[in-house]
This record gives sequence, C-alpha cells and structure tokens, in this order.
Amino acid sequence: MKYRRSTAEILLDILKAVDMDYRTITRIMYASNVSWVTIVRNLQILMDRELIEMVENPRKSKRTPKIYKITIKGQQLLKETRRSFDLVEELFREE
Repeated sequence: MKYRRSTAEILLDILKAVDMDYRTITRIMYASNVSWVTIVRNLQILMDRELIEMVENPRKSKRTPKIYKITIKGQQLLKETRRSFDLVEELFREE
C-alpha cells in the first residue's frame, strides 16, 4: 500500500525545504516532492501563518525577483517538531 502524506507532513516538508535554502518556488517544489498546485496553495498557508515570508531576491534576478525565507516563528516550529520526533523515536527505540 502506498503511503500518503498528511497536509501537516507536506507543510513541514515545505518548511524544511525553505529552511535548507531552497528559496525559489520551483526548488522548494522539487525538494518537498509536491505538485505545482500543492506548492502554491501551501506556500500561501505558510505565509498566512507567518512561518515563511516572500522577500526580494538579493541577486536581482529577472527570472526570480522574489524568494521565500523562513521566519523565526517557522524556525521555532521546526525546532519543536524535530524535538518531538526525537522524543518519540527515543520512546520506541528497541534495545
């Protein structure tokens, strides 16, 4: 059976991609393994919740004038999520 990610898992994957310096929409889409429609919708959700922001591209690229950047609130969410997953892994680790 094929495993389907939940919306929360997809949002976290997108947030991780932005945090790893994949900043253009296409690179974020490929890094998080989602479709164009999904990436556009979910980037907006993350921006609405102030977890990422759209900023001017410092390279002044004509092709990509705007890039995405993780906010402090987004970094805190990733940190807490990682800590929670580490705790779960520790609890269920086989000895």
